[in-house]
Amino acid sequence: MCGINGFIGKSVDKIEIMNNITNHRGPDNSSFNIIELANFNLSLGHNRLSIIDLSISANQPFISEDNRYSMVYNGELYNYIELKKELENQNIIFQTNSDTEVVFNSLIAWGVEAFKKFNGMWGIAFFDKSKNELILSRDRFGEKPLYYCVEDNNLYFSSEIKAILEVSNKKKINKLTLNRYLLNGSLDSTEETFFENIYKVPASSYSIINLSQKINSINFEKFWDINDLPEKTETNERKTINYFREIFNDSVKIRLRSDVNVGTLLSGGLDSSTITYEMSKNINNLDILSAVSSDEKYSEEKFIDIVSNSVKVNPRKVNLDDNPKQIFDLMEKVIWHNDEPIPSFSVIAHYLLMEESHKNNIKVILSGQGADELLGGYQKYYIYYILELLKSKKYFGFIKELLNYLFNSGLIKQFSLKEANRYLPSFLKKKIRKIDFREESLIKLDSKVEKLNKIVNVKERQIMDLMKYSVPALTHYEDRMSMAFSREIRLPFLDYRLVEYIISLPLSYKMRHGWTKWILRKAFEGDLPDTIIWRKDKKGFTTPQEKWFRKDLKDEIEILFNEDLLVEKFGLMNKSKIKQFYKEFLINDKIWYKEVFNIISVEIWLRINNKYLSE
Repeated sequence: MCGINGFIGKSVDKIEIMNNITNHRGPDNSSFNIIELANFNLSLGHNRLSIIDLSISANQPFISEDNRYSMVYNGELYNYIELKKELENQNIIFQTNSDTEVVFNSLIAWGVEAFKKFNGMWGIAFFDKSKNELILSRDRFGEKPLYYCVEDNNLYFSSEIKAILEVSNKKKINKLTLNRYLLNGSLDSTEETFFENIYKVPASSYSIINLSQKINSINFEKFWDINDLPEKTETNERKTINYFREIFNDSVKIRLRSDVNVGTLLSGGLDSSTITYEMSKNINNLDILSAVSSDEKYSEEKFIDIVSNSVKVNPRKVNLDDNPKQIFDLMEKVIWHNDEPIPSFSVIAHYLLMEESHKNNIKVILSGQGADELLGGYQKYYIYYILELLKSKKYFGFIKELLNYLFNSGLIKQFSLKEANRYLPSFLKKKIRKIDFREESLIKLDSKVEKLNKIVNVKERQIMDLMKYSVPALTHYEDRMSMAFSREIRLPFLDYRLVEYIISLPLSYKMRHGWTKWILRKAFEGDLPDTIIWRKDKKGFTTPQEKWFRKDLKDEIEILFNEDLLVEKFGLMNKSKIKQFYKEFLINDKIWYKEVFNIISVEIWLRINNKYLSE
């Protein structure tokens, strides 16, 4: 929806600079307000992307008539209509039709308890002048970003790291965060960033900051905790499936609330297909965006066409491999927007899809992110499920599901040792990479990097992926790639009502007879073609990236690795070992392309941010 910025200190110039550098997040209006306090100023800035109530009366910062309350807010409150009625019953009068005013009045009326009522995504800064308190908060799953930095008695906060970098002191590289990325591909798994002293406001949390006191650090409280959800013992199968469908349908429906065009991403997989189906019942001539490839091995076009034909809509298709030689140029643009290294070419695919949505004036887009983590869609969950049955001595179930996994599910065909290596227990793990290109400054931090191959039960792993290892990285890049073109992404599968219900259900509703996402399949059986509902070969947004790194981009990669590398200048990696490692990669197909991709991603990130870094 927007971008927010804030600064607490004596300067009055920094807020406009921060707004300018994040203008892509909200080109419809850019404003700021400076509040004079006893010993410093509180500056609140906002870049608006108009979605609900397009009038200027909904511009921010929002300020109460008596000047006591001020707020900047980025996101969408999907249940704003219902909460507005609740507030009107308390004789609160509204001046706009915006969700922003509902958020504002909710915080005035209910304080931080309002966060428990919100169904949406947000990054919020709310100031109460009479109490001299500033509240910072993020939504339950961190769909909307909010970063902060405390230094030299100043507090900076922003929707994007680049705004903080532009107006604060030079930063050191956070080598532990960087090492996590190189060792196991982890991104956004902690509140730390790739820059020392710049942190994320935690998801599901808020902080009440007393501005009458010196700010040395910021402490956060949770308003929602997924670990507190009780187990359900559902016995009526049809009732459970119907209730799931009811919540899902509503999660899609309330995400269609908008005064601008709403479209969807369709990959051809089950998750995006169910969203597309539900949207098609509510929107005539639905805008559909899809990524395809000229190579059938990677393309989902066949399944995209099946779904689009079933809802009688022609999708707009973006070919991801028209010119792989453009990849490095695209990576530079994408990493600038992302503020940190990226996980894969999937980010570039989303960037190109968002570019297409911009060309076609589709301002709001629904996406299926979060479904795999919520419904056990990844094959690792089935392995955890089988091991859980064995551990609980349910031997018949163990044998049955093991056989289903091996011969019925199709999951075994998707298994890739080089991708699964980081998840395997130590006694099964194979050391594929022989050359370690990292310098000692990173290697010595290995013991502090949390291992991903810890054996846990399925529910624990799902929660870890929803809140730490998977969803935070996905929502990070989806937000940045959409905002690069002033678009808004909405995620129905992360509706907290849906998450609370599914996470609490017995595992048999998620995995059964060799099938993942069992309840989703059953809920839409008969509405979508069986070739989609009971499909076994999951792909998602794929690109021929392995092939590119071994063939199409070989010359470009070798040229890059022969240049003066900043990864070497900063004492992070050894250039000669990087070149040796790439040679090994070219002849050893057991090495995952991402090992090479991550090196390149870090190098490009350093080149973009070099002026902000101290050695």
